[in-house]
Amino acid sequence: MRSNDAVNVLPHDVFAFTMIQEILSRMLRIEPGIYRHSVGSFHIYEQERDQKKVTQFMSEGCQANIAMPSMPQGDPWPAIKLVLKAEERIRRSMPLEVDLSGLDDYWLDLIKLLQVYALPESANAADFDVSREVVSYSGYRVFVNKLRDRKLNGGVPM
Repeated sequence: MRSNDAVNVLPHDVFAFTMIQEILSRMLRIEPGIYRHSVGSFHIYEQERDQKKVTQFMSEGCQANIAMPSMPQGDPWPAIKLVLKAEERIRRSMPLEVDLSGLDDYWLDLIKLLQVYALPESANAADFDVSREVVSYSGYRVFVNKLRDRKLNGGVPM
């Protein structure tokens, strides 16, 4: 990669690139290899604006080496199509109305995280607490807590 904003872009890039890597490995029926992220210019664009983000990120512990759940074996595309359908409905504030029966917890958790992210500013702590408990992978609960803190009290941990 030629250039990478360490604060605002890197986390999204790593997620996207490793997701693509895992999708391809499932399609090819091989185990994914090691992901290496090589950057020519790794930087923080706006030091003053992003310093608070850097401090918060480094103190929250989300960057620890915590393994994400593995994508289920087999063709991922039927599940991806359902996730995309659900994402569109969530983004448009429409009822989910997508048949998710038989969908692996891996994919269900991604949909649940999208629903948590889409909770309105009027959401209360109970909404986040329920959401945190319905994700099957406990590692995602850190994300739900972080989002709850950001929406309910301006990012200050509770």
